[in-house]
Amino acid sequence: MLKRFFRLVFYLTVSYLAVVYLFAILSCPSLIGQDSLPAHLKLKKHGDYTMPGTKWIPFSVTAWSIVEPPIMLLGNQTQKATSLQNQTGPSPIPEPGTWQLSAIQLKKSWPLFLPYFALTTKSGWHFRISCRWDDIDHYYVFPSLSARYLKEYRQKKLIK
Repeated sequence: MLKRFFRLVFYLTVSYLAVVYLFAILSCPSLIGQDSLPAHLKLKKHGDYTMPGTKWIPFSVTAWSIVEPPIMLLGNQTQKATSLQNQTGPSPIPEPGTWQLSAIQLKKSWPLFLPYFALTTKSGWHFRISCRWDDIDHYYVFPSLSARYLKEYRQKKLIK
C-alpha cells in the first residue's frame, strides 16, 4: 500500500513538472535559454554535471529567468540571499544541519510553481533536487539534481 502511494506521488510529481515545463516553453519561450544567463555562461557547457554523458549539455538548455527569489515553504534554514530587486529568499545551499522546501513562481501572476528541495547534513553532505536558484548570477537551473560533499565545509572543518 505504501509503495503504491509513493509511486503515485512520484508519477504525479513528474507529470506536474512536465506540464509546467511544456507550458513555459510554449507560452513564454523567453523564460528559458541563453537570455537567462550572464555573459560568462552563455557559451559554456555543464562541466559541473557528473553523470556520464551529461557534460556536453549547454547551460542555455537548463537556464530559466523566473521570479526571484524563491519562497521557502518549510524548513529550518536561516541563511538568506538577496535578489536583484533587493528581496531576500533562502540561500540555495543550506548551512550544515539545515534544509528547505521552496516554491519558485514561473512568472508573476501565473499560478504555476516549481519546487526546490535542499538539505545539508551536519557532516557537510549536500543534496538538492528540482529548480535551483543561482543567487550569484541570478538565474535558475531546472532540472537540477546534486548530491556532493561541500568543499567549503571541508575547508572550514580543517581550519578549526
